[in-house]
Amino acid sequence: MDAEEFAVLQLVITSLILLVGWWISRTYMCQPVPPPHDPPMLNKTIVVISDTHGAHRELTVPDADIFIHAGDFTRFGSEDDAQDFNDWLGQLPHRTKVVVEGNHEYNAPWKRRTAEILSNAKFLRNESLEVDGVRIFGKGFFWNMRSANPYDGLIPAHTDVLIAHNPVRGYVDGGKGCEESARLCARLHPRAYICGHVHTAKGVVQGSGACATTLFVNGASVLGDHTVKEGAEQYSVNGGPLVVHI
Repeated sequence: MDAEEFAVLQLVITSLILLVGWWISRTYMCQPVPPPHDPPMLNKTIVVISDTHGAHRELTVPDADIFIHAGDFTRFGSEDDAQDFNDWLGQLPHRTKVVVEGNHEYNAPWKRRTAEILSNAKFLRNESLEVDGVRIFGKGFFWNMRSANPYDGLIPAHTDVLIAHNPVRGYVDGGKGCEESARLCARLHPRAYICGHVHTAKGVVQGSGACATTLFVNGASVLGDHTVKEGAEQYSVNGGPLVVHI
């Protein structure tokens, strides 16, 4: 075989390799990931609020099967806010009321007494609760994680509603959510992931891909930042509570 024939043979082999690689990528690698099985509806309504920061009495909360507050119910961990929030909870008609902590409560000096203070609701901190067949898990507050959250191992595999103050990356998070929480939802497929924290990202959106059966809900109830100006927090109520069906 002379040099010219060898060069032609190399070209043919290279072309075949590229063709086979293209066929494999088209056939196997570029296929969309099928969504998980869509579970049957539980026929429950959930009213969601979050990040009220002491402005809870400015809200009109519709009735629902379950009431959920996704954290930051105080201004900078004020115990007076927490006590007044609990009194307000006692006036709501909902048979089941669930609350988790936000970053404003996470560092409060009364943190260990939160469940005692919130006597008119079920406070969850890395704990689960089942109500009328709905399996709920409430996470303690966490900042964005770059590796697995050790407390995630406490979450039951068949959780219906996962509550965390911090949102999932990519869904109602304003681009500020937690990537590890996104991977968690892709593994667990909860029916709903309820959060807050990012005030400007309030809303409801259906997941996609591996999270296709999860409804993501950011219930942030106020707009504004965490600064204090002239002795008053700069918050304003941002519409009413959100009501979702699962």
